[in-house]
Amino acid sequence: EMGLARSEDGINWTRVGKVMGVSDGWDSLSVVPGSVTKSVDGTLTLWYTGGNGDTEQIGAATSTDNGNTWTKSNNNPSFEPGRAGTFDDTRVIQPYVVEDGGTSHLFYAGFDGEEWKIGHASRNQGEDTWNRSPSEEEPRAIVQAQGLFYREGTQSPVVFLDENGHYNMWYAGTQDEIHRVGHATGFFPDHLRPTYLVPSWGDKLTFETHRGDSE
Repeated sequence: EMGLARSEDGINWTRVGKVMGVSDGWDSLSVVPGSVTKSVDGTLTLWYTGGNGDTEQIGAATSTDNGNTWTKSNNNPSFEPGRAGTFDDTRVIQPYVVEDGGTSHLFYAGFDGEEWKIGHASRNQGEDTWNRSPSEEEPRAIVQAQGLFYREGTQSPVVFLDENGHYNMWYAGTQDEIHRVGHATGFFPDHLRPTYLVPSWGDKLTFETHRGDSE
């Protein structure tokens, strides 16, 4: 089930209570919130992950009373796993939707049975169908396992547009069962470049040596 809490400062929260539960079918086992968008008329759209024990998919629900009650979309699931052989053919979760002009961009985590990767899909506002990048036939993960801190997968995208028109995404990376946060950025939502920490003038690196056992 899904609950709601409100805060005026982001630190202290007051629970409102349950606002949405599971249904029969594709989200009969779990509903997990992802992100919320707001239209010009004040309608909120909640993008969430639904599971039934066999797979997980992405759905949508709307609210016209500031999130107190939600109505699930008749088109749910709104976004399903990809075709066989793609990086997201088993599960799609953790939707984060960004509105940019007349286009909606969906960032999500996809699973192929072995590894989690972050993908992107888009659609024109008012349409129901999401289109994977760069194509529905051959989608490509925009952030995937590399020789950094996330060789075992990436998940949990959180994205916003800055004042210069850059997409900024923070995400979770996993390596040796340790989860860390990474950042990627770019002008195009389906071509994000991981940012790296590099030494700058004034940084100092110190080494120490210790005598080992005589044996």
